[in-house]
Amino acid sequence: MTRYEIQQIRSKLVVHESDTTFTVIDSPLTITYTLEQGATSVYASAPPFITQQSDSGGRLTYEGIKQNCSLDLSQHSGECFEVDEDPDLVFASGSESSSTTIATSTRTFSGPLIPLATFVTSDAKPSSQFMKAPVILLLGAILAMIAI
Repeated sequence: MTRYEIQQIRSKLVVHESDTTFTVIDSPLTITYTLEQGATSVYASAPPFITQQSDSGGRLTYEGIKQNCSLDLSQHSGECFEVDEDPDLVFASGSESSSTTIATSTRTFSGPLIPLATFVTSDAKPSSQFMKAPVILLLGAILAMIAI
């Protein structure tokens, strides 16, 4: 199993609207994503996150995700179970204090593993090695999905 850790760092976020400007992030914010990949499995996770600037009301939310996929390379298929965690702020009546709630949803999905490319050198013949392409490309797709 190979473990990858991706860190997304946001240094500042300022929103400029026609009648107001407010800062959502005024100091560096780091969000860490984890990806574990084995020969027949992929696990990805990203924590839910919410930030609020109390004086402006601006906030930034990131949906958390936990995705566990099993890959059957001999059958060219994969199946994933996913838990999505959507954070939100709840304000007490007549108060500026808030608490974070997380709405959780789950889903499963499956489908064929389709290699997008097969690489062959000039002196090599195609072999079953091309079957590793779906795993690598799935890794790239998951990394891209997490980064969004």
